[in-house]
Amino acid sequence: MPASPFLLDVQTLRTRTRRHLEDSAAAPDMDAQRATILNLLNEAFATETLCALRYKHYHHHFSGSDTDAIALSFGERAREEQGHADMIAQRIVELNGAPGFSRDGLISWEQTDEVLSRSFVELVKEVMIVECITIDIYRDIIRYVSDRDRGTNLMIAGILAVEERHAQEMAAQLEALPA
Repeated sequence: MPASPFLLDVQTLRTRTRRHLEDSAAAPDMDAQRATILNLLNEAFATETLCALRYKHYHHHFSGSDTDAIALSFGERAREEQGHADMIAQRIVELNGAPGFSRDGLISWEQTDEVLSRSFVELVKEVMIVECITIDIYRDIIRYVSDRDRGTNLMIAGILAVEERHAQEMAAQLEALPA
């Protein structure tokens, strides 16, 4: 009976596992692109951190009003964005970089404009814009890292899926608001 193409012998598995253990968190040939990838990750880290802070602000500012359901969703999004920032910071450390935690550093990395809306509808529209910018940033990162850094690629793809869900939810919430 022929061997299944999906089953490998134990020696092959041991050799492959040892090779993975000896490699760094990134692909061995990634060193040349490491600085660019760390720069992209720090931009994403800053964006997520600042978005989490904005969502917390909106959550607290609008809680208890006639827009309480959306305010509650802002609280949940703040937690998710902070989780994304934490994952990105961990990946930066895994790649032997340093996440930019200083206030000036975060602001210098920030890719979105400050949201200063006068009405709740305007605020939700601005949040939609920020989500779309973030989605575009993550798509660009995925295009760049593709085969260069599989770990970063998989992490950013997972975050992108959540950001796309956020944009869809915000679009539905915007439709439900009075004009």
